[in-house]
Amino acid sequence: MKKHDLKNPNLVNGDFLPPGVSLEIMKQEKEKHLLKSQRRHDWMIALFGVLGGGVMGFITSLVFWLITE
Repeated sequence: MKKHDLKNPNLVNGDFLPPGVSLEIMKQEKEKHLLKSQRRHDWMIALFGVLGGGVMGFITSLVFWLITE
């Protein structure tokens, strides 16, 4: 085999990482993605609660104002 026929290992794809290490890295990336998704979901729930509370408070105030007038 000639020197230029040898395939250079691709370090980006993890050719030199043992299978356990690459699986652990993939697991950590998945957990990071799930945490980001959970955080986004929590913000959406909080925003919905704030907007819903504001609308319901306005409606309650409007009804009370109409009754007392």
